[in-house]
Amino acid sequence: MMGPCSILTANLVAYPGGECPRYIPWDYVKKGFRPADKYKDRADWRFDENTKIIVIDGNVATGKTNIGKQIAKHFDLLYVPDVSDEEMFWWETDHVFDGREHDAKLPLEARQCDFQAFYSQTGFPTVLKNFPRTQYMLFRYKMLKYTQLITQHVLSTGQGVVMNRGMWSDMVFAETMFSTGHLSREGLMMYNEQYQDLTFPWWHPHMIVYLDTPLEQIKENIKKRNIPWETNSPVINDDWIEAMDMAYKEKYLPKMRRHCEVLSVDMSEELDIEVLYEELERVDLETPPEEYPDRFLDWKNNKTQNFTKHNRFMNNMRLECSMHNQWRMDEIMDFLPPHLPEMWLLGPDYNVYKAMVQEDPRKEIYQRFKKNPLFAWGQKLPLPACKAPAKAR
Repeated sequence: MMGPCSILTANLVAYPGGECPRYIPWDYVKKGFRPADKYKDRADWRFDENTKIIVIDGNVATGKTNIGKQIAKHFDLLYVPDVSDEEMFWWETDHVFDGREHDAKLPLEARQCDFQAFYSQTGFPTVLKNFPRTQYMLFRYKMLKYTQLITQHVLSTGQGVVMNRGMWSDMVFAETMFSTGHLSREGLMMYNEQYQDLTFPWWHPHMIVYLDTPLEQIKENIKKRNIPWETNSPVINDDWIEAMDMAYKEKYLPKMRRHCEVLSVDMSEELDIEVLYEELERVDLETPPEEYPDRFLDWKNNKTQNFTKHNRFMNNMRLECSMHNQWRMDEIMDFLPPHLPEMWLLGPDYNVYKAMVQEDPRKEIYQRFKKNPLFAWGQKLPLPACKAPAKAR
């Protein structure tokens, strides 16, 4: 079992078929993390070589899910799938019901445009133009998932995480939509401003594994997985795939390389997963190179080598990410994009949406129940990553 005097290396350690020995995890799902808990529990004693966040990134249909799951199993990490629009539609109603239920009664400008409608370009043209708003709200949801699930899990259990895309690479979708004519220049400028504001408080991942896949292979993979609204999509064409590839290589990866390790994997030939494991084990995820002195800095308190203060530094982030600290998240997201209906509902459309969706009786009952101190402080809290319940609670 790891302890406070254990000597850790800077590289990932494989545990094929086994589990890494760790201290008993803090039950952040049931307990959350409150100010008094900062003095009861230490984060750093649970840390080991694999206490890392790894992001699997790449274009559409590049094998991110399969590779991510294999890496997670080999190194005993938690695998977290990519965020779906369905999760987001449940999140905006506090996981009480699907936010799209009222669409047929809403004005066209106030209706939801999900992935299937956008990529297949089926439905009213006015509704299809609402997709930038869907993508923007999805980004906000990704932020909650990265903080309240991923960061909190790492700091509370010591177990690392492999995540499929997520908050950091959401900027790739905004750049791709702009390049292909689905997002205005004003919308992209507003998105970039909010991206900086929403990502600034949080710690970067330790590594990005980028699956660099040729255009023709991506098209072949799309055919093989045979999702109808992808296979026959007028949106996911050569221009879309190439624009996303460019956004990754010219915008996202250079930006992230300053803060974390970037491992590019050539997917033009069949991947040998064992070779990838060996490459991952060789990468130093603690020591920043000379050209990127700020790499991994988020996870270190360089002002002091005092372990007590370093633990306090970790626990402060646990408090920021706690489900009991939802007001902090609301504070970070408490703004409206200025006069951009493609990104945010404004005026009469918002009033109708609020009256029908946000003030749905089912949600009001849930909010009253949630205010009960026994629920708020003692019961299991719904994580942003939870699966949509089969029926309303």
